[in-house]
Amino acid sequence: MNPRIFVDNLKNACSDIDPQWQEHLDFWEGEEPGYYNEISVIVHYIVSKHKASDFRDFEDIAKIIDLGLKSKNDETSELALIGVLEGILFVGSHDDIRPEHHKNWLSQLAYKELVELDNAFEKLHEKLLKKSMWKWTFIRWLSSLRSKF
Repeated sequence: MNPRIFVDNLKNACSDIDPQWQEHLDFWEGEEPGYYNEISVIVHYIVSKHKASDFRDFEDIAKIIDLGLKSKNDETSELALIGVLEGILFVGSHDDIRPEHHKNWLSQLAYKELVELDNAFEKLHEKLLKKSMWKWTFIRWLSSLRSKF
């Protein structure tokens, strides 16, 4: 599946995305927004529907995400993984929507990918925290030396 078909099918699975989509198109004033910008509108739609407990489109959305993940077209599979799933992870995290909240509607493959993304970001976060804590420990140590002189 090529990326254009993937994005169009995903958008078409979102039954009442038209107002957000039109706002998106108006913003770009006829310019090509690019696939990731289009996916961003869809991700925000998915998260807003999740927050509202309105899951009526989710079965169709899940099928299309799966087709994207399984696509032999690398750009499409990256859009599904990095655009959609990572987007859902990050946008949803602002409202404390965790990966396990998506288990009931995503396929096993998509849910596994989402959990792997979340784990990877957790490890990165822990690594950055350790670096940050080391940095602040070092700065405090330097500051204590300055006060002694």
